Amino acid sequence: MQEKNKQKGFIKVPLLILIMVSAIAVLGVSYGVIKYSKTSKIIEEANKLTKEEKYTEANEKLEVAQNQLLTKNLGIKKQEINKKIEENIKLNEDKLEYNQGLEEFNKENYDEAKELLSKVSEISPYYEDAKNKKEEAENRGKVVDSFVDEIKISSRENLTLDTKTGQIKFVPIKTVMVTAGQYHTCAVLSDDTIKCWGRNNYGQLGDGTNINKSTPVLVSGINNAILASAGNDYTCAVLSNGTVKCWGENNLGQLGNGTNISNNIPSLVVGINDAISITAGDRHACVLLSNGQIKCWGFNGIGQLGNGTKINKNNPVLVNSIENAVSVSAGFAHTCVVLANGKAKCWGANQSGQLGDGTTVSKNIPTLVSEIGNTMTGNVISISAGGSHTCAIVLADNTIRCWGDNDYGQLGDGTIIRRNIPILVSGIKHASSVVAGDYFTCAVLSDGTIKCWGVNSNGELGNGTKDRRYAPVSVVGINNAVSITADWYFTCAVLSNGTVKCWGSNTFSQLGDKTTSDKFFPVTVSNLVMVTNQASLTSVNMLLDKTVAGIDSFKYIASSIPSGCSLKVQFSQDNKDWYNSIGDIGKWDSLSQENHIIDLSHLKWSSPSFYYKIKFESDLTCIPILDEISVKYYKYHLSPL
Repeated sequence: MQEKNKQKGFIKVPLLILIMVSAIAVLGVSYGVIKYSKTSKIIEEANKLTKEEKYTEANEKLEVAQNQLLTKNLGIKKQEINKKIEENIKLNEDKLEYNQGLEEFNKENYDEAKELLSKVSEISPYYEDAKNKKEEAENRGKVVDSFVDEIKISSRENLTLDTKTGQIKFVPIKTVMVTAGQYHTCAVLSDDTIKCWGRNNYGQLGDGTNINKSTPVLVSGINNAILASAGNDYTCAVLSNGTVKCWGENNLGQLGNGTNISNNIPSLVVGINDAISITAGDRHACVLLSNGQIKCWGFNGIGQLGNGTKINKNNPVLVNSIENAVSVSAGFAHTCVVLANGKAKCWGANQSGQLGDGTTVSKNIPTLVSEIGNTMTGNVISISAGGSHTCAIVLADNTIRCWGDNDYGQLGDGTIIRRNIPILVSGIKHASSVVAGDYFTCAVLSDGTIKCWGVNSNGELGNGTKDRRYAPVSVVGINNAVSITADWYFTCAVLSNGTVKCWGSNTFSQLGDKTTSDKFFPVTVSNLVMVTNQASLTSVNMLLDKTVAGIDSFKYIASSIPSGCSLKVQFSQDNKDWYNSIGDIGKWDSLSQENHIIDLSHLKWSSPSFYYKIKFESDLTCIPILDEISVKYYKYHLSPL
């Protein structure tokens, strides 16, 4: 019995082990199936992320799935996942390279764009787009010649631009004319602007203030002046379009703008569009029109407007019976004209015989000047109306005749006798211009010297003394005058070099020398013009909004660079640092006459930013002329070839 029991127990134990092993195997297989099912879902999620181009997140999922595949039989699946992970890594790299390539393409960095786009693999969804964009970058990377061929200027100094020919000319700014008021002075410059200095209580300097100025200031808003005339406390100017503007005191309508309100900036005179010259008297002004007529406005208490009345006018009125005037001059309270036939007529105040008609009766319509208009018919060249006297240059030998008040010797005949008909000024021949001040007279002679006579209490005769003179005396130190002006007690002259010198009364700095002390010798007006032998221009950005691959050359045409003149050029990318054509900072390239090309390839500039600066130099005896400028650059094609 015992043997049988032993055998049964022996049989039971192996069977139990077998059953247990089989159960474990079944459980293992079941677990693997369950585990694989979960992994498949993770793989599906990874594939979805791949389609959404979320490659990094997809790989994270695949790595989780890979770790869950524990059975040896699933090794093939693990290899597939590894391949998928590597593929996603590449797809992610392709995406980054494609986006970076597009970014460089949009920046026009075509070489960089080509390199990045060529790395995108065929498995990438961006492959075809990358291939097409790469070809476009190759085409755009090819360059062709292009030109900018205009003279484009952002700033210029001491240069004039001929609007008809487009030429740039170096013409140093000079004074064209000067005009004296009661206590202020104005000058018209060669750039068609006006500068004024002195008293400014009514805004007669035209700078928008009422503050006196000891040196010249620019008149506001005028850049097309032909000439100007200063009155008592106001100023007027004729502009290139034939209109007239005035500024300053306006209590009697002397600004001609239809009001009686003073103005410290220029205002338009009503109804004038064909003026060719202007004259400002004490408180009235007159213009010569292109048809030979005269219009006047302002104070008319003594008939100085010449319209047959004594009524003040704040807008222009036509002077009676004047149809052929060639010049006009307004004095303190009278006005005179030169006619085309060489005769002269005057009207207004005549208490001292300043109308020259042989009487001392004031006239509110024009009356013929005696002697000059009769016995010397057709001989009057120019005329100037002063305080209470008048002077004219006569053609015979450019002598001067004066008439009217002579209490201070202002008629220059060696006496103090008033004259109501013209009298010859002593010792003057070859006069080129004459001006009658308040109680004195000055004339420029053909040799450029100046002579003056009359009152001299403030040094207005410019001979270094305060002594009154009844006959002409020479102004000290001037031998190159071209024109002259005078008013109450001071005188100014324009010299041949474009500077202005003044002398006499200086209470309100009307001499322009930064002081208020009278001067008995001529002094130079400060800061009016800079007589210089240099000028310059700077261009705008010549390549703004251009597609630029490189700067090639600078071409120019200079039709005139005479002896004594020179032209030089510099180049810049930022309008700050300037170089010559070989890259030396601060250096210049010299230009030669006619057509030339300057090679700029050494600069290796490729940005859409390019400026040039040209310096003109002259010894003031020559005028260099620049005709054309062009910049040659390389640009990218904007479409495939």
